[in-house]
Amino acid sequence: MGERESERKSCFGCTAGRCSAPVFVLANLPQLEHATWTPKLWDASMCSKLSRRSALFCWLTFAGVGWAIAQHPSGCAAPAGSEDGQPTEGPAVRVAVVQMAVRPGLSKNLASILEWTRRAAGAGAELVVFPEAALSGSNAPMPSLEAALTQVRAAAGENGISVILGAAALPEGSPRPKNLLIAIDPTGSEVYRYIKLTSSPRSPPPGPLLLAGMRIGPIICADRWIRAVEELPIHAGANVSIEIAGNFAQEWVPDLQWYWYVSRAVRNSVWVVFANTAANADSPGHGHSAVIAPDGRVIASVPDARETMLLATLDLAAADRQNMLRRSSHPALAPFWQRGARLVSSPPKTSDSDWKGRACPQRRIKVFVGTAVGDVHQVLQQIEQGAAAQADLIALPARAIADQEVESIRASAATHEVTVVIGTEHRQGDRRYNSALVIGPTGQLITRYDQLSAMPPFAPGADARRAWFDVQGIPAVVTLEGDRHWTEIAELSAVAGARLLVHLEHSKPTEDEMAFQRFQSLAVMASYRTATVVADTAGAFVWEDLHSRAERRSVVRRTPGFVRPDVEVFSPFSANLLARGAPDRPIVVDVAVPGPNDYYMDSIQRFPGMAAWARYGASLLQPLQTRATRSKP
Repeated sequence: MGERESERKSCFGCTAGRCSAPVFVLANLPQLEHATWTPKLWDASMCSKLSRRSALFCWLTFAGVGWAIAQHPSGCAAPAGSEDGQPTEGPAVRVAVVQMAVRPGLSKNLASILEWTRRAAGAGAELVVFPEAALSGSNAPMPSLEAALTQVRAAAGENGISVILGAAALPEGSPRPKNLLIAIDPTGSEVYRYIKLTSSPRSPPPGPLLLAGMRIGPIICADRWIRAVEELPIHAGANVSIEIAGNFAQEWVPDLQWYWYVSRAVRNSVWVVFANTAANADSPGHGHSAVIAPDGRVIASVPDARETMLLATLDLAAADRQNMLRRSSHPALAPFWQRGARLVSSPPKTSDSDWKGRACPQRRIKVFVGTAVGDVHQVLQQIEQGAAAQADLIALPARAIADQEVESIRASAATHEVTVVIGTEHRQGDRRYNSALVIGPTGQLITRYDQLSAMPPFAPGADARRAWFDVQGIPAVVTLEGDRHWTEIAELSAVAGARLLVHLEHSKPTEDEMAFQRFQSLAVMASYRTATVVADTAGAFVWEDLHSRAERRSVVRRTPGFVRPDVEVFSPFSANLLARGAPDRPIVVDVAVPGPNDYYMDSIQRFPGMAAWARYGASLLQPLQTRATRSKP
């Protein structure tokens, strides 16, 4: 990045203090809402410039973890927080998000970028964000891209604004374009560059970027599904996650909206900025760029795919990363996070050919999802209903029964020869636990899992390995309530071979924003190649992500006529909603499990650092030796 001069205050946000400018959309869109935000200011330590061909790794320390910054042609920054890893107070940061239509010609895209940069600066923005491959052209060579970048850098310097943009060009001798995220500071200097890992799996993952007063975790489109890209920068201190994308039109699912971004914001307590391409004749994208607050509220968004610009002013004091810190400091998960940066940046030189998740048969099971709580007679009645429907598994909500009622549930499971997963409040001494019980078809207690993410009045559970059980030979895990935000549990369980996830909730039947956020977070939790059963007092859900590879390829390869008429909500890049029930209506769903979980082999193995990290995390969550539930005669 070069040395930071004291007068370059624009690199770290305006110095005017609290800003009360409205959040709105330009290009003749109506004003959306007003928002006032105040950020925290990060101090910085800079790395010296290296040669153009150097693979640059800058290291920072956060919670004792080393971190590698992405390759950069001219220099990089390794920003550091205060001694305790927390940001210091600072002024508001105004961000512009350009939902730009990407055209075939490099010159046309360059002209759009220069014009929108001028407009963003004129509207008072300190940072303007462009989507994936905004600066690109049909098979444009790398020298042409670098020449165009010279003009973008000049525009940033002339307008005193920071720029983050996507760029793509053909390197010499390569048939495939290099997909880049590039950051430019308001002096016109390029300060950061990372290569999209999905396109170049052996490239170093991006680290936090200090720009415009924010510590940013940058993401290029499909890299959002790589936890090392999506969340390790946040663990290292980033309090704003900025994703530039060129999504397929099918990635916008109206029933789910900004589900992936809302979940990211809430589970990490950070701001999320999403800059997507606009639709045009050359690129049928879906638009819907947005800015999402750390509590999951969408404070600014584009309602469609038009070319336009959002403006939002961010309060980084709200982005305290508390939910990330809670997750990453829990004793069951802390070793996973502590080793993350080291394993990702310097993966061990060992083969993963011996890594195998748990075996899983190809089998169809029937699931009964109930909603009864509080009245043990109603609970027993729903178990009887599930048995009459010949269910293999009966799931009931969190805190459905009291501790003293467990024996009656065990007797009922044995009578009907069915596996029951049910929630209870378990007391141990002066501690209360939000617990899930798995009771086998002979009435045996297979496991008691205590919610890892529990908050007062409940004590957090200590052992994620107790979440495991089997149903008809299918490896399964159980989670509770706030665990839906701790998605590493679902992901690492999938790596370890889980094919069924049973999640218990206890929420009120409402249709407010919090209920929709819960629905969105369930969709994310269910997206690791599992069938996911959700038992809640507010209604039952069954999700499935068992055919993800075929669904994704149908979009990428533009397979005509690919549909899933058997699902209620079809989402080709995440879990599908198979069925849902009202608060007083249990549901019965047949689930066809196609065999072992292929999530690791299909989505992780080709990224060496991420693969090593995932294997380590899965080994921490490997199941205790449990008694499998026997099959019915």
